[in-house]
Amino acid sequence: MEQITHDFVDDVRDLLQRERTGLIQNLLIDLHPVDTAELLEDLSPDERRKVFELISDELVGAVVREVEQHKRKDLLDQLAPHRIIPIVSQLNSDDAADVIAELPTSLAEGVFRLMEAEEAVELRKLLEYPDDSAGGIMATEVMSIRQELTAREAIDEIRRRSAEIGEFYQIYVVDDAGRLAGTIPLHTLVAADPDRKVADVVERGVMAVRTDTDQEEVAALVSKYDLVSIAVVDAFGRLVGRITIDDIVDVIEEEATEDIHRMAGTSENEVAEESVVRISGLRLPWLVVGLGGGLLSAYVISRYEVSFKELLVLAFFVPVIAAMAGNVAVQSSAIVIRALATGELEVAEIWKQLVKEVGVALINGAVCGVILFAVTSFWQDSYRLGIVVSVSLAAVVLVASTMGATVPFALKRFNVDPALATGPFVTTSNDVIGLYIYLQIATLCLSWLK
Repeated sequence: MEQITHDFVDDVRDLLQRERTGLIQNLLIDLHPVDTAELLEDLSPDERRKVFELISDELVGAVVREVEQHKRKDLLDQLAPHRIIPIVSQLNSDDAADVIAELPTSLAEGVFRLMEAEEAVELRKLLEYPDDSAGGIMATEVMSIRQELTAREAIDEIRRRSAEIGEFYQIYVVDDAGRLAGTIPLHTLVAADPDRKVADVVERGVMAVRTDTDQEEVAALVSKYDLVSIAVVDAFGRLVGRITIDDIVDVIEEEATEDIHRMAGTSENEVAEESVVRISGLRLPWLVVGLGGGLLSAYVISRYEVSFKELLVLAFFVPVIAAMAGNVAVQSSAIVIRALATGELEVAEIWKQLVKEVGVALINGAVCGVILFAVTSFWQDSYRLGIVVSVSLAAVVLVASTMGATVPFALKRFNVDPALATGPFVTTSNDVIGLYIYLQIATLCLSWLK
């Protein structure tokens, strides 16, 4: 199978220029849909549209599913509704809903009008769920059988619906009202007496989530219990869909990407955005926060102007204190944010984590303080200055570590994404607090230092 290399992409470009579409089609036949999607992403928008038109009807749906969202939207926006229908029909309901959600409203409505009424109603219902909920990422194609069936009837039912459902990992059992009753392994069903009721061999206590469950919680459950799929039920316990492991992988990647961008004070939309003005608008609010913090730091320093005039050497260590405060806070908050996201920590465990962070801060503060004392005493030939600076650093490390661990817990308690705790917010606040601690200690010891 061909690999997408720079030379391969250049070859496709050359064939496009020479209008050798037949040769390009032959190349595409040998590619895996993921590789075809990668090829499309490496081409210019105009080249991408031309190659997309050459993909066979049998593979176009699988390819579209793998193309990056913003580039997929660019491709589909150019198509007429009747060209989108074959693509949507090849996708599971969750992927089909994602594709339609990305279309302009008028184009999406045109697609719905050309669909079979039952399929259109199903997809419209999926689009009503929030994107980051279990309902928003579930597929409605789910293999379920009624518990009053016999083993023989159940096997016939599975055989009849297998083409409609496609690949499935579990067989769910429901009661007369469609409520989830349990699961039954295929080997259990096959080995059972043909006339025995499914209700007699069903495994109760199946893991399930409601449609309004946050996708991050779903991912945590699947990871915790090593599931390959999980059932989705409505408020009445009725089985409405399933979420498979491939969707969970996408959720984990999406959540991790979102947290990284928030921690940096940027947005995940920047990669797709081409307008420098809009990108600036996404970053500027956080930079303004940082600027405000910098001005506040400058104000704190100005309040100790007399101290600097009397002992200028104090100014040499301002960058050291500020940098250490920010670094320590980011370390602590990053660990806590990750643990909260994966479920390793709960808000109720704040004191346990706080004690641990204080212990770590005491050790790190002591070690860094000793190093700074030695360097300062030798550099400035003053053990007294070394003591003041090293004690200040140890205190700053302790406070910064405590704040870095506490703020994410506080945000989580008030249902705010803890990822917002890092980046400009934590680093800026700790810069200010760190400088205040250092300058206050130095001022109190000023007469001793002279």
